Amino acid sequence: MRRLLFAAACCLLLPAVAQATAYSVTLTGDAGSGFATIDVAGDEIDYNILVSGFPPTTAVLTDGSNDIDLGASFTNGTAAGSAASAMGADIVADPGSWTLEVSAGGDTVSGSLSVGGGSSTVVYFPVAAAVRGAAGTNFRTDLRIVNRSGDTASVTLEYFAAGPDANTAPDATDTVDVAANEQLALNDFVAELFGVTNGRGGVKVTADRSVLASSRVYNDQTAAGDGTFGLYVDSIDMSRAYSSGLISFLQNRPASSGEGFRGAIGWFNPNTSAVEVTFSGWDTTGALLGTTTRTISGQVHDQFFINQLWPALADYGDMYVTYSADAGLFVYGTITDNISGDGTYITAAPSD
Repeated sequence: MRRLLFAAACCLLLPAVAQATAYSVTLTGDAGSGFATIDVAGDEIDYNILVSGFPPTTAVLTDGSNDIDLGASFTNGTAAGSAASAMGADIVADPGSWTLEVSAGGDTVSGSLSVGGGSSTVVYFPVAAAVRGAAGTNFRTDLRIVNRSGDTASVTLEYFAAGPDANTAPDATDTVDVAANEQLALNDFVAELFGVTNGRGGVKVTADRSVLASSRVYNDQTAAGDGTFGLYVDSIDMSRAYSSGLISFLQNRPASSGEGFRGAIGWFNPNTSAVEVTFSGWDTTGALLGTTTRTISGQVHDQFFINQLWPALADYGDMYVTYSADAGLFVYGTITDNISGDGTYITAAPSD
């Protein structure tokens, strides 16, 4: 009994452990974009920040009157660490009045703290299409948005058409409401919502609640009585905008060969500024097949057959591609069966 009393007394003498409160921050600005999580427990502030568009050097929390320098050290646009501040309780008391500002010289992206570490959503589809492709393919895109946040979500969809020129604004925008627990089904949404009947582009999804967005890009052959052949394309956030990555499982046989797969590489640049990227093609033996460097304008999607990147690879078997860029990009690969027209979508993996 004395041991139990002694243990209880010791517990009373131990300092209370502060409960951490999580916040998410969507960072926007003319210089770029990004995402951050902030955890506050007493006087300790833990942070994880990712920014694309410029190389940041400082990160500051501010309520307009008080500044908390997080002392962040950035590498390739990312920083993680902890800072101590007696104003932690002020952040918890009124998080909406605090803004995270990430800067370098005159370049800045910023965003306010949102309670819950995920109470809002900013994700991207690197590709969505309503377009006729090679060998009689007819690509369309269906979208699903699931809302389990407990309240109605307002979701804004922004379409950025493919092309070489920078997009300073979306080519088309639509806003939909998704009720609590609803799965909103938007079939052929590139055509139905944006009026695109023969084109492709990237799509940005912004919601005021936590939602799940996913899509299916499919070859629609129902008119010929052959049904559809689909590629599942999930949405991705800025943490998946890698500055270096790898796309495996590629091949590039001509569409007219009647065998194997034709391959393509695509991308979406979520930054407002241009990004320079170098692609390298590799044989399965590890032999370098060639390199090519492209400058991708801000907020632009595009996609090229592998032989358009490397003309020498107009008829090539199994291979893979790596890339290295001066800012984060969404990069993917596709292979399409030259007989059936069935496709496979391959999300880039980080090269490290």
